[in-house]
Amino acid sequence: MLLLTFAYGLTLHAAATYFKFPVVFGRVSRETYLEQRIEPYPAFEWINENTPPDAMVLTLDPRSYYIERPTYQNFMALRGIQSKPFADQLAWLEARGITHLFLPVTYIDESPKFSEWGLKNLFESWRNRPRYFKRLRRFKLPRPYTNETAEVEVYSVSYTN
Repeated sequence: MLLLTFAYGLTLHAAATYFKFPVVFGRVSRETYLEQRIEPYPAFEWINENTPPDAMVLTLDPRSYYIERPTYQNFMALRGIQSKPFADQLAWLEARGITHLFLPVTYIDESPKFSEWGLKNLFESWRNRPRYFKRLRRFKLPRPYTNETAEVEVYSVSYTN
């Protein structure tokens, strides 16, 4: 009985991770694997290649692990500044050393909590202030397993008038 339980568990585990076998055995590169499995991965790569190593990136994507820069990911803290004047919002960002925004637009649009908490409006107001938030790149990335795309935008933040 113990042997059957072990074999059953091993079979389930292998079935759950079969898609990782090509990269584990070197048949597919890490980058190719990540591009196929993680839709914003090309945007993460772009950030890593086109921002200074000390850039502080505010991101709302929960997969910030792939950004090889310091990141600020506490979107709950943003709830505290959303109703403040823009100058206070900008001062808050500057106090945390945030130099770039990584906005997963599709993720924000599809998440009911961002709308419910009013954060979607906050990000939209920032996107509409190109003097302070300069869009560096917009990505329309294919979503794995669908015919849809996901939009991601990267901004630099300027604190000077």
